Amino acid sequence: MKVLKFAVFTFFVFFTMGFSSCSGSSPGNEKADGAGLYKKHCRLCHGVDGTLGLSGAADLSRSALSPEDTRRVIESGRRTMQAFDGVLNEEEIKAVTDYVISLRR
Repeated sequence: MKVLKFAVFTFFVFFTMGFSSCSGSSPGNEKADGAGLYKKHCRLCHGVDGTLGLSGAADLSRSALSPEDTRRVIESGRRTMQAFDGVLNEEEIKAVTDYVISLRR
């Protein structure tokens, strides 16, 4: 009996854990998180505030690129920077572009 209770409890725990990360909204209803995407994809070379410059990365705080050119660099890459077209969707690229522009001084 104890084994059965343990098995049911274990199943319940794993079952609820599997659904704990599901959100109530459908895909497409959530706004892309530019800061989170920057942290995931850009921070290593550009740094938290955009000034690190690792591996030749540009200092984003001093960038004079237009928003369109900033987006184009994110999509197509530049020098050693990878292209994110195909990695990020249009909404995510827009969110990262806006976040990168917010790092300017």
